[in-house]
Amino acid sequence: MKVIICLNGEKLNNYTFDENSYVIACDAGLNYLTERGVKADFVLGDFDSLGYVPENSQVFPTDKDYTDGELGLIKAHELKADLVEFICAGGKRDDQFFANVGLLERAKKLGLNAKIVTNAGQIYFVNDQISVDVKTGQIISLYPLETSIIDSSVGLKYQYKYTTLKRGETLGISNVATQNRVDIKVKSGAVLLFINN
Repeated sequence: MKVIICLNGEKLNNYTFDENSYVIACDAGLNYLTERGVKADFVLGDFDSLGYVPENSQVFPTDKDYTDGELGLIKAHELKADLVEFICAGGKRDDQFFANVGLLERAKKLGLNAKIVTNAGQIYFVNDQISVDVKTGQIISLYPLETSIIDSSVGLKYQYKYTTLKRGETLGISNVATQNRVDIKVKSGAVLLFINN
């Protein structure tokens, strides 16, 4: 099952909802869904942003150890999701966006495939291997979260062959897809994969 977790960041311009997905609204992420005419299957949060508590929602205290986005991820894990898509995760507060990107790693540790969808593209956390559908000519970037070795890649203009990427350096930025699928295998470390629209 695909679970969409809608946060309270930048509203997406051209996002298409999959009717078979389970939709979780986190706090004021409910506003975006309402504007798009999409009914949330589950609503949660402390509702400090929304300003009221919707009916049939799960309410958490404002003083808590998790963001509403992480609570949404925990719910997705309980639902045994196959794929989690965070939407409206960027923009507004930079600290929240950074934390949302961190949730991709948390999802991986929970055994979930996850990505963030923004107006600029998609973001994935990779510490093993990944195959993603892309368009020829798309800008593909890797940013290491620690010193990482990319064992191999397929479908990129600048191929990785046992390539070391170091945190704080920009070697993995602005590669180009040469086909409609990109495969990347990480030997050690962890990277963020950015697929730019």
